[in-house]
Amino acid sequence: ALSTTKGALSITLYAILGGAFAGFAQVFPLWIKSSAGFGLNASQQGMIMMWSGPVQILTCPTLGPLLVSWMGFRRSWALETIFLGTVLVLVPWIREVVGSQSSVAVSLSVVFIALNVPYQMALSTNCVFLSNAVPASARGAFVGLAHAVTSASRLVIPSAVSSLFAWSLHQGFSWPLNYHFSFYILGGSLLLAYLLSLWLPGSIEHKYEEPTSEDDEEPLIEK
Repeated sequence: ALSTTKGALSITLYAILGGAFAGFAQVFPLWIKSSAGFGLNASQQGMIMMWSGPVQILTCPTLGPLLVSWMGFRRSWALETIFLGTVLVLVPWIREVVGSQSSVAVSLSVVFIALNVPYQMALSTNCVFLSNAVPASARGAFVGLAHAVTSASRLVIPSAVSSLFAWSLHQGFSWPLNYHFSFYILGGSLLLAYLLSLWLPGSIEHKYEEPTSEDDEEPLIEK
């Protein structure tokens, strides 16, 4: 039962994380191009997203392992997910506080970096959860199932939130049901994932072993 709990939670977290970021990647260009955003063209959008690549290459191999060594896999994943969810909720407010066109480009570049880098680190940590959730004999089938579920999430969530974004923009709703709403849905899903991650048992930090005592299976929160 404990192995089933670890496996189900690992797949669920993986699917939410992948789907939420895919949804952001779909809505973000729509927003910054629309009347609710900044009216940027494709070239300007590409420049904004381009900077996350070099920063990711420089930071993920160093910052990710540092967080894990300091906090462990569960707590580092929780921190990254809280950060992602919070930033997603705050993203649409950039329009209210940014002034000049040059500061728009800088602000949006920073936001995209602030979302892409922690996402990549959380994704790597989630792969560790998947690997440690089941015995080696079942790992191939289990990881395949996780990818299948996450692929479905990456198909459904972006379609849903982009349609929701277009609908709320077209209807002219006031806050919070305007263009903010899609970002709130995405951010809220990641904060939900954080709450679910609190139930991950301690043994998920290590390679799978048949549980010998309840002490090895304590979640981050007390039942």
